[in-house]
Amino acid sequence: MALIPCIYQKYLMKKNYVWIFFISQIAYVVADAIGILAGSRYNLDLGIPDMILYILSGNFALIFEKGFSTFGCMLLFSKLIPIGVEATMSSITMALFQMSIFIFRNIMGVILNKLIFKVNLDNLEHDYINLKILSTVGSCAPLIYMWYFVPTRNQADLVQ
Repeated sequence: MALIPCIYQKYLMKKNYVWIFFISQIAYVVADAIGILAGSRYNLDLGIPDMILYILSGNFALIFEKGFSTFGCMLLFSKLIPIGVEATMSSITMALFQMSIFIFRNIMGVILNKLIFKVNLDNLEHDYINLKILSTVGSCAPLIYMWYFVPTRNQADLVQ
């Protein structure tokens, strides 16, 4: 996590804020794609142990995804929140952001599974890979619309 501000200072300082979120989402897509590899068990045919996939998808990629998302939100909101209400707005912003990552994302997955896919312990071996494929495709969706929702540097500077 401490590496993310250094990466920002070195490579992203003059770029638009959307690139921070783009890197974050790419890390999430890569983590999901590694999950497909693990779920399909092709990693064993390629000679890649499960532990390596677990470390890459579960720890490494998701830490970078959450780190860049959190850093991007904090950076962007520090530019957009007016003086005098920083503490309140920052607290609300972080609460909503954390709820979206740790609660809403998981609840949405559970709801979609119960309504559409119905993966459970009885059919886990066969249908889990389909669930991972859908998760990976779904994690690509923000790459399409984030370019329209994240303000540019010029737009953020106008607010200040």
